[in-house]
Amino acid sequence: MTKWEVCVLILGRVRAEESMMVRYKSGRMLCGKYISLAATDGTHRVIIDTGTRNPTPSRNPDYFQFEQNREEHLEPALRKHLGWSLDSVDTVINTHLHSDHCGGNYLFPNALFYIQRAEWEAAQALTEQDKFYYEPSDYGKKQISCFQWRFLDGDCDLFPGLRLIQTPGHTPGSQSVLLNTAEGTLCFAGDAVPTRRNMDEDLEPGISVDGRAALRSIALIRRYADFVLCGHDDLPYSGMRRNFYPISN
Repeated sequence: MTKWEVCVLILGRVRAEESMMVRYKSGRMLCGKYISLAATDGTHRVIIDTGTRNPTPSRNPDYFQFEQNREEHLEPALRKHLGWSLDSVDTVINTHLHSDHCGGNYLFPNALFYIQRAEWEAAQALTEQDKFYYEPSDYGKKQISCFQWRFLDGDCDLFPGLRLIQTPGHTPGSQSVLLNTAEGTLCFAGDAVPTRRNMDEDLEPGISVDGRAALRSIALIRRYADFVLCGHDDLPYSGMRRNFYPISN
């Protein structure tokens, strides 16, 4: 089977109250990161999640703080760690459409964008609560042509060795990415697993629309993957290519 080479890109750092990451836990601030993954099979150049577009100062710095330096922007990060240009990327996968996971989509003029149809539909019918997490301009027609989107109705073998699986719970249409690597199967989980504590202790994300579905998604990732790259964990670093967090069964 095709082996994929992967490289972590850190697109910012966050300090957040624990309950934002882990449901029912609170009382301390956690340090996390905004994480993207670049992957190639030698033919395709894939980016999974694209960070935030317009980080703004937190309205409640005691609850949430975001920092990003110049090297943590997508263009310099791609150039530094992979030697890729933005227009050389042919595929972007969004685990979901929260603004911290798709804000950089507009940077990739030649890419096709893959999202679950359930997530796209949810992002078109936002509740007042949803509007805190989704920014329609990140995925609207002014930034990305409608012809660039590809909507998925379930699990999909996108390329040999790269599979998309439905992992709802955090959002209605969250998906995770399974990559066959030299070390084994790596899952880029997005916010289906925001931190390694969620995986280790079977704890749903702090932000979930369906807690039971979220726990089923964690169990599904444990079933299929050997390693996990969590959406906001503090361990990964830019340029990381191996030694990802192992999943215990």
